[in-house]
Amino acid sequence: MNKEVQAVEVTEELQEHVVELFSTIAQECLAENDPDAYQRVFKIMNDDDYDFAFEVRELNSEDVFDEELGDSANLYCAEVHFLAADGSLKNDIHVVDLYFMKNYKDDEDQSASANWFPEE
Repeated sequence: MNKEVQAVEVTEELQEHVVELFSTIAQECLAENDPDAYQRVFKIMNDDDYDFAFEVRELNSEDVFDEELGDSANLYCAEVHFLAADGSLKNDIHVVDLYFMKNYKDDEDQSASANWFPEE
């Protein structure tokens, strides 16, 4: 995970938001727009050798997001990873960077942007 930018304290409410955002975008958007990538994510999610993990952070200059979300100073990035279990021969996978409003509680549209498999 990128440690060059400031990590954000993850509250239970923020954790729930990220998990819901990940599920919604994967099921409603990725499945429709890129079925192959969706199948890849679905396979990883159902692999017992991987554990879901994420970190919420401020944006940096290398982030790629939909500029319609607005100024990067008003956004968070949730880096979602699936971590390989200890003893597994599999590698950790950086699945998606989710970009969403810092004031997500007040964002009626729940605006968000996703960059799938950003390290590829």
